[in-house]
Amino acid sequence: MTQIASPSAPFHRLAVATDFAVTSAEAVKVAVAIAMRCGAELTVVNVVEPAAYPQIGPDTAALKGVAQGALDAVVTRVNDEVPAARGVLLVGAPGEELVSYAEQSDVDLVVCATHGRKSAERWLLGSVAEKLVRSCHAPVLTVHGAARPFRRLLVAADFSPSSERAVLLAARMATTFGARLTLVHALGTGADDDALRNARARLEEVASAASIPRTSYDVVVGRGSAASEVICEEAAKDYDLVIIGTHGRSALSTLLLGSVAAKVVRTCEAPVLTARSR
Repeated sequence: MTQIASPSAPFHRLAVATDFAVTSAEAVKVAVAIAMRCGAELTVVNVVEPAAYPQIGPDTAALKGVAQGALDAVVTRVNDEVPAARGVLLVGAPGEELVSYAEQSDVDLVVCATHGRKSAERWLLGSVAEKLVRSCHAPVLTVHGAARPFRRLLVAADFSPSSERAVLLAARMATTFGARLTLVHALGTGADDDALRNARARLEEVASAASIPRTSYDVVVGRGSAASEVICEEAAKDYDLVIIGTHGRSALSTLLLGSVAAKVVRTCEAPVLTARSR
């Protein structure tokens, strides 16, 4: 993949979280691919969590030394493809530290792994991914396992402000990665044929407003719930990336207990990019 710096690229400053697990290595690979395609800056971030090692006591120098060595090794490998990439070591609660770092550093994409392969394991109260998706102003890309080049993108469109941002982001990604885009909308059970036609027409308007060429996208309208329509479409057609809006901080209880974004992150096999309304 050739690195190209472009003002029109969707991302210019990336951060990828690593805890040195196998799933984190996959997240780093995805971040590297995006950085190369967008010509973006890339920072690899590890957070040392002293609270996870109470036996060490207040002196965390040894723990930080081990983490720094592992981080340096990851950055060395990344530098083969992104020479200017650097590493940052933080100390504290991982979710909170990553959110703070992203906002203070004006990061426009955070990439992280979700460690559970089973859906129940991917979205746990207090997990780093949950904290990032709920609290981070920047878009968050969650990676569940081995990812593929972004050639087929699925974006959920419910006509909300967060959905509008997700569609605009999806349009820019489709252009940057040379990908085909599908917009999916759920009407819910009981919708008649007129409602389906109207929803399709409105999706066409959304795509036009985002300057997506008509030959570059498809629209799908279903009669199920929003989460089920996205999840079923992703499973049926094997997309490489799912993009969805989320309402973020104001919806903590909803997000944890089963919002559309949470269900999609928890269930889809493809990486999921969540974008908050500003």
